[in-house]
Amino acid sequence: MGAGLPVALASVIGMAVGVISLHGVQSPAGGPVPGDSETSLWEVVYPIAATNLPACLLLYTGVLTCGAGTLLSTFMLTTYIGATLTAAAANVGWLSAIGSIWIYAPLEFTGFALASYGGLLPLATAVTDAEGTGTSVPSWLRRYGDGMSRSLRFLLLSLLVVTVAAVVEAVVIRSRLGN
Repeated sequence: MGAGLPVALASVIGMAVGVISLHGVQSPAGGPVPGDSETSLWEVVYPIAATNLPACLLLYTGVLTCGAGTLLSTFMLTTYIGATLTAAAANVGWLSAIGSIWIYAPLEFTGFALASYGGLLPLATAVTDAEGTGTSVPSWLRRYGDGMSRSLRFLLLSLLVVTVAAVVEAVVIRSRLGN
């Protein structure tokens, strides 16, 4: 549980910075919409997954950087999400912006949160004392390594959840286009 608070704090601060940074900014009308009538579902899924899966890997970098990579990338990702959501809301209104992502965004955010948690898990494991062992407390490095091996489950689960979210998002995009 110790890894959740820093991720939540970086997320809230990042989202606030993103929302504030583009408050009232509108993008030019007529931008490209992925997935015309000739585009297959997988051609829509691919660019979404090609963006979100590397984001999970970036969020997981805390495993190699004692948590710093995860906190920085969490802040950066939530700043981006806040800014793009604010820009979308400036163009179509908050209800329409939220209404267009409510089906898949919770899945994406869950996947991102799992990757962030996994990225901070080794550090959280290393700084907590071993509980319930009748033997000597393992070294900090040993506990960090144990956390790394456990964190891989969170990374794999995050990649799966984000992939499912990409498929759902592609279906939503195609259904809006009448495909």
